[in-house]
Amino acid sequence: MVHPVLSIRAALALTSSALALVLAAPASAETLQSALAKAYENNPTLTAARAGQRANDENVPIQKASGLPSATAQMGYEERILRRGTAAFLPDQSGFIAGRLSVPIYQGGGVRNAVSAAKARVEAGQADLRGTEASIFSAVVGAYMDVLRDQAALAAISRSIRHRGPDDDGLATGSGWTLGFRRLAILDLSPAGHQPLFHDEGRYVL
Repeated sequence: MVHPVLSIRAALALTSSALALVLAAPASAETLQSALAKAYENNPTLTAARAGQRANDENVPIQKASGLPSATAQMGYEERILRRGTAAFLPDQSGFIAGRLSVPIYQGGGVRNAVSAAKARVEAGQADLRGTEASIFSAVVGAYMDVLRDQAALAAISRSIRHRGPDDDGLATGSGWTLGFRRLAILDLSPAGHQPLFHDEGRYVL
């Protein structure tokens, strides 16, 4: 969206009543390549899709484990307090250790089919992840081109009123907004009056 230059006078004077405080978008990439890199690293939708794919990848070894031998061990200990009238042959203390080894012989193809299904889910997840990446990258390219379009449009508007403010000009662009400035230096001839004004951290623009 291209901001109309507020009005010609407001754009030139930018008095305190006409100042607009704009929250600048964090994605202030200077090139399309850096915009795509930032989206690839920081986009929450893409991060969630990658996490889901990692979970799909783990299903393959989990299903393979169902066809592997398993071993278990158990240990116990108990102590009895003998009282009058109890059986004399019961020991005061006892313990036991038990082990178990299980080797699957035949499961009707269940493990093989489960592994095949897990691998199919991995492939489907990879396709979904590529689709998510393509969708996000397309949106980034579209947004970047919109910024370039807005900058060009506002620059044309600014040039059209150059005769009203020939001493200085400025542009600021973010996600969904663009600000333009033209200055006619009458009282303050120093470059300190250049606008738009940026917060030290680049978060706000006046």
